Amino acid sequence: MFFMKRIFGRWLILDWQTMSLQEKLRFKRLCLLPLLAYAVYIFLRLYTPVFILVGVGYIAYKKYEKGKLKK
Repeated sequence: MFFMKRIFGRWLILDWQTMSLQEKLRFKRLCLLPLLAYAVYIFLRLYTPVFILVGVGYIAYKKYEKGKLKK
């Protein structure tokens, strides 16, 4: 179910009282989606250098380990 439907070029907004419990829950989740996206953005902005450093360290360790096993 959609909460807003476009009919003849106009938006029809469904009434909160007429919505089922499942539709209300979906609408609440939809409203919280921007907050979740912002939290993910902040998390990635803060920890991207750490992820890159760990990835580079892992790759360097694997290359070092391969070189050590060949000797």
